Amino acid sequence: MKNLNLFLALFATGAIFGCKKSSLNTVKPSTSTSSLTNSLIADSVRIYAGKVAENPVEVDGPLSKATFWGPGGMTLDASGNLYVGDYYGDDIRKITPDGMVSTISTGIDMPEYLAFDASGKLYMTYNKIVQVLPTGSLSLIDSANYDGLAADNSGNVYAATLQRIMKLDPSTGKMDVYAGTGKVGSTDGDLSTATFTYIEGITFDKKGNIFVLDSNSIRIVDVANSQVKTLTLKGSQSPFNNPQGLAVDQWDNVYVANYGDSNSGNGYILKITPDGTASNFAGNRQKSGNPGGLQGAAQSVSFDGATGIILLPSGNFLVGCMSGNVIQEIITHKQQ
Repeated sequence: MKNLNLFLALFATGAIFGCKKSSLNTVKPSTSTSSLTNSLIADSVRIYAGKVAENPVEVDGPLSKATFWGPGGMTLDASGNLYVGDYYGDDIRKITPDGMVSTISTGIDMPEYLAFDASGKLYMTYNKIVQVLPTGSLSLIDSANYDGLAADNSGNVYAATLQRIMKLDPSTGKMDVYAGTGKVGSTDGDLSTATFTYIEGITFDKKGNIFVLDSNSIRIVDVANSQVKTLTLKGSQSPFNNPQGLAVDQWDNVYVANYGDSNSGNGYILKITPDGTASNFAGNRQKSGNPGGLQGAAQSVSFDGATGIILLPSGNFLVGCMSGNVIQEIITHKQQ
């Protein structure tokens, strides 16, 4: 989100611009598992939560009536409740599995990423990193310039601060350096000598490896071997356009939410396979403003500034559309 301020309208777990009007679809995130095979194919996109509004006002209640103001970073708790950083509304919102929206913390200056630790404590970045207490108040962990935030399968919390990955020490409550020298670069190698350019987002695969969105590249931290490597992409042109959030499926395919061009509505979701092949997973990448509606065939819709992205247990994805103030759901099927 610092990039948002630096580049006017970059991705952050926040900031996006106008979306076309569309009716609200009240489908709730599925918590059922499925026997996925080789890969996921995007079929269609629908609005999961929120309503398009030029002058939004946050409203709690059932999904059919609730409104958001810049939904971006998202995470699920152990009970299937979805927590959303409402970036411009300065709030954290909660969506229950039965589709009720409430505000659990307010007055936050542009909340970004969210993650739960093993004990169920909620953490958030908004430049700083804080713990969100059950009362909704914030307990400061570290005031450094934080952005990306995620927890591994064991509930260990990691956060990105510019050119470093930090890990929360549960015994002290402090952030310790996990990877990166702090210098700008793109050097692979040991955790203590690797360099990063500008880390915007982090996530984990099922084996506990860290996938890092580092400017216009994907870096992978092999946790077992304490090594950082860069995923080499095929082709001579960069497939990114203001990348923001990322998710990884069980086959280590990486899905990147690209904000797109400022005010153009051409955000999209990029899919990168483990061999570095990049393809358009969902979204119309035309340069014209609002090239498609918010619901419809996956390759023709608009993500008017795609930001946070989360993979649901069902195999569907939720994507924050911060300018249109909606969360969009990508419906997928198993590739046979």
